[in-house]
Amino acid sequence: ARGAKLEMFRTPPSAQGVERVVAALLSGGDALEDVRVPTLDVVAALKEFLRRLPETLIPSRCSEALLAFARDLDARPQHQHPKAVQAFVSTLPPRHAASLLRLTSTLGRVRPSSRRPSAQGA
Repeated sequence: ARGAKLEMFRTPPSAQGVERVVAALLSGGDALEDVRVPTLDVVAALKEFLRRLPETLIPSRCSEALLAFARDLDARPQHQHPKAVQAFVSTLPPRHAASLLRLTSTLGRVRPSSRRPSAQGA
């Protein structure tokens, strides 16, 4: 397992794949429409997406709400977490909430086992 982790950091992402995913995230489209997008490209694209946002994903003016959310989440049973997340997201400005939902939706669809074809034999 350790070798697999090291391999991920040695293999550069595809610039075209990263740009395609970033463009889809920024436009509100389906970033993973092509299900063959390698995980490494998605990870690099998510980092680039966050860099390109005009403001931070969670604005500093919402930091108190974020801290309260984190404390509240720890105190709740796990089956109540989705409602707590929805309540927190509803406190964000609409543009930020939409970006956060796109980001989490994309992350939820990434398959940890996906790899580039060239890495299959490694």
